[in-house]
Amino acid sequence: MLFLLTRPLHFVWSGWPFYFLTYTANIVPWNVGPLTLHPFNINHFWSLQVEEQFYLVWPFLVYRFKRLQTLINFCLLTCLAILTLRIVLVALRPHLNNLYLAYSPTFSCADNLLFGCSLCILLRTSARQRLLALAPRILAICATILLLTGLRYHGLVWETNFFVPTFGFTLVAISCAALIAMALRPGSKTQQLFANRTLRFFGKYSYGIYVFHYSLDTMLTSPTRLYVGTHLHSKALGVVAGACVVMAATIPVALLSYHVYESRFLGLKRYFSYNKKEATTPLQAT
Repeated sequence: MLFLLTRPLHFVWSGWPFYFLTYTANIVPWNVGPLTLHPFNINHFWSLQVEEQFYLVWPFLVYRFKRLQTLINFCLLTCLAILTLRIVLVALRPHLNNLYLAYSPTFSCADNLLFGCSLCILLRTSARQRLLALAPRILAICATILLLTGLRYHGLVWETNFFVPTFGFTLVAISCAALIAMALRPGSKTQQLFANRTLRFFGKYSYGIYVFHYSLDTMLTSPTRLYVGTHLHSKALGVVAGACVVMAATIPVALLSYHVYESRFLGLKRYFSYNKKEATTPLQAT
């Protein structure tokens, strides 16, 4: 739709259409040029591309490695390899033309997903209860290190910091996996928190919220802040008002997207149903 609106709205793609249409914009190792689609913003689609590229490969890995232990070893070794690659890319950052090589390509950030996959596999082994018990401690350790890092460097800015885009990203991934494990502990406060209706509402419509909020932010935030600043002479109120206006506009757009567009694709799941009992048998625990 944006591509068709190029001429009437004077968009400047600078060679990006092919990469966005093929969901490969996140792995372009060179600078293509500025993408100017005002008032629309799709720069954040790189993260969606990471997910889709990963999910094209992951099922074949599960199929190839029949044993759980082999699959766990592969995940952890790959996470270590990705961390090593990020360290190299960050060290070479002054000599690279693309600042995002250590951030957005799937080969340098897939460990974010692999830690979650590792958790999923480990929960199918005898280590399940021990892992669930350790999850709060793991989260506390990772969060403490990240907090101290933020205090030391006055924030977790990855563009100018060495620790954050290397070990910091790994700690964030492990923290998220630990949080998921905490939510799986029966009767835990974390499980109760994430069972909250409000959070479940935002979880259900999170895809549309994520896709559209950047564009609505581009359209609404600056005018709102300017209006509040001019009439109320408060920068803080302007920031809060801008966030509230964008959220108020994003939620109905996400609802519309889900019920009119996304649900049509979700309905296709009925053609890919599977027997849960059969699905648990291919991987062997030993």
